[in-house]
Amino acid sequence: MSETKSTAGLRLPEHLQQKLSGFRQQVWRIKSAEYVAFAILVLLAAWLVVFVLDRFFDSPSTVRGAALAVVLVGVFLIPVGLYRWVWRKRTFAQTARLIFRKLPGPGDRLLSVIDLVNDEDEQRRSPRLCKAAVEQVAADSKGWDLQSGMPSSRLRSWFLSAGALAAVLILLGLMAPQAIHNAWLRLVTPWSDTPRYTFASVNELDEQHIVAHGEPCEFNVSLAEKTRWRPASATLAVGAQAPVTAALADGGYRFEIPPQVDPATMSLSVGDSRHSVSLRPTMRPELQGITATVTLPEYLQRTDTLEEDVRSGVASIVHGASLQLDAVANRELKSATVNGKSTPPDAGEFGTDKFLIEDSKTVRLDWVDQLGLAGKEPFNVEITCDEDGAPSISASGIKRQQVVLVSEQLTFQLQSQDDFGVEKIGMQWQGYRYDGKPTDTQGSMVLAAGGPERQTLNSTGTFKADSLGIQPQAIELQFYSIDYLPDREPTLSPPYVLYVLSADEHAIWLTDQLSKWHRRALEVRDRELKLHAANKEIRGMTAEELNSPDARRKIERQAAAEKSNGRRLRNMTEMGESIIQQATRNPEFGVGHLEKWAEMLQILKDISANRMPSVADLLKDAADAPQVAKKDSPSPPVVGVDRGSPGKPDSSPEDESDEKPKPPIPAIVDRESSLQPPGDDEMAGDEEKKSGQGRLTLPVTTLAGKAKSGESCPAGDSMDQAVEEQKDLLAEFEKVANELNSILANLEGSTLIKRLKAESRR
Repeated sequence: MSETKSTAGLRLPEHLQQKLSGFRQQVWRIKSAEYVAFAILVLLAAWLVVFVLDRFFDSPSTVRGAALAVVLVGVFLIPVGLYRWVWRKRTFAQTARLIFRKLPGPGDRLLSVIDLVNDEDEQRRSPRLCKAAVEQVAADSKGWDLQSGMPSSRLRSWFLSAGALAAVLILLGLMAPQAIHNAWLRLVTPWSDTPRYTFASVNELDEQHIVAHGEPCEFNVSLAEKTRWRPASATLAVGAQAPVTAALADGGYRFEIPPQVDPATMSLSVGDSRHSVSLRPTMRPELQGITATVTLPEYLQRTDTLEEDVRSGVASIVHGASLQLDAVANRELKSATVNGKSTPPDAGEFGTDKFLIEDSKTVRLDWVDQLGLAGKEPFNVEITCDEDGAPSISASGIKRQQVVLVSEQLTFQLQSQDDFGVEKIGMQWQGYRYDGKPTDTQGSMVLAAGGPERQTLNSTGTFKADSLGIQPQAIELQFYSIDYLPDREPTLSPPYVLYVLSADEHAIWLTDQLSKWHRRALEVRDRELKLHAANKEIRGMTAEELNSPDARRKIERQAAAEKSNGRRLRNMTEMGESIIQQATRNPEFGVGHLEKWAEMLQILKDISANRMPSVADLLKDAADAPQVAKKDSPSPPVVGVDRGSPGKPDSSPEDESDEKPKPPIPAIVDRESSLQPPGDDEMAGDEEKKSGQGRLTLPVTTLAGKAKSGESCPAGDSMDQAVEEQKDLLAEFEKVANELNSILANLEGSTLIKRLKAESRR
């Protein structure tokens, strides 16, 4: 041993070597155990920390990684300690230096003798002295207690702490082995996704909870079957909102979440279990369109199908048709049902199978999208089973009652409509005698053919009696329309009565119509004569009588009656023109008579359109004419100077009589005199002015002079013009009446033979 024996043969005594070796080995054991105990303590402490933290929250991987790093540092200190306390304390000199720290005296002497044993030069100079020094130190060392020179150690406290932690972990392991094991796994593998063990365990939750936008919703949490803790309540916090508490019921918790419109994070706390779920408010899925595909019944002969938009929720389908509903949602669907029966959706579309419509029913549609949101409410389609409606038929260009010649052709327009298709339209007729009994004359004719897809059928029809073999008589004409419904009766229009006449009968009828028209025209003339007499009576009134309210009202009534009689004459002329138009279709009528009659109608038309309204306007002007001032009205008080009345003093308010029944309105007058002497006209003018009521106006300066002579009443002037114009139009009217009498006499004479023949046939 080089550390105890030199080359010269000097060595440490045996018992001193044993003593140093024993001290060194004890240091090695204590320090090695101390570092191991520290590493175990750190490991157990980190294990327990992770266990405790996991009871309150899901400790993040960074915290668990830091705990593992501390454990690794503790373990790494073991070789560091061995290097420091074993490797660097392997010689007696290193051991003596360690003793020197606590025992300077013994340590210094031990270092001295160890140096002597190792120093050959010193031994060659004085071998005996060196040997004596070694023996002396060896002898003295027998009384030394080197244990007091041991370095400070925390082995005991660390072993006790590690033992306490171990006891705690063992106890926890006995109570909750899964929790201890879970904490160990999460400690040694912080980078893994090992879930945190909790005593309160809930079933797996989705990372995202989809709720309806702006609607209150529920969030249900159920405890796992193997949970060791069932807390009486749990809390849920949505973002920064106040937490919501739910009590345990039926093995779970039901949270009522208020309406949400923005995404947020929900924090769930159930005992020591903590979970975070993303809350995502989303609009509910909606149906963008619902289409009804209708296959019509076979009897309608329609090969195509009808498509109808039924987003309104109402569909009217003809009886016997087949229907299929197809709905399209605004996003992909997860499931759908029709009347409670599951229907697999195709992306965002689903529908029904084709079914027969025999009665009214309701189809209910429900849908759920891929996010788990259902429609806000089911969509109901009310299907009404309608019977195939009868077609409609209408006619225009023909009167409900009409007189026609047997050779005359009537042209009219027919229009028929049906909800699906018009097969054909036509007309049918039945003859009647003039006493109302039916004759053998009857028949029908198809006027136009339609088709299965012709929902509207328009046609122009004609009726000519002689072409249809119809003799003169009364004909009841009806139009009909037929659709494609089997065994349905034709739809008939209201009856049109046509009085079919021969040329002679038509001439007799027209003569009768002209006679009636002539009598009514004479009634208009007689009414005008009465109005003329009343107007002359009114014109005979004095100016004061014409100014009375009763006279003015009477004139207004005369004007209104004149307008009314003018309208009556205008209607008569229109009727006369219609009769003339019918007469032109009959060759039996003389052209000369018709031309003369038309000339008279033109004169009457001018009278009704121009002359009678002119008389009415004059009467209206008379009713509205200004009234003439009364002569007996008191003179108003005058303020000013009137120099135009010689010999008369300046007028003043004191000159007025106090016996006037009503005080007149005062006037302001400034009148200049004239070189001409006052005449009777001027004086008369003054009297007339005094007789009228004055008005309070601005002062006026006038020059005296003679007034115009020949002034008359405005109402009387208008009445004069009205009476004169009415007299002229009556004279014209009388000429027309006489001419019409002559024409009518000629017509009646020409139809005498026709009348006799007609009577003989009857």
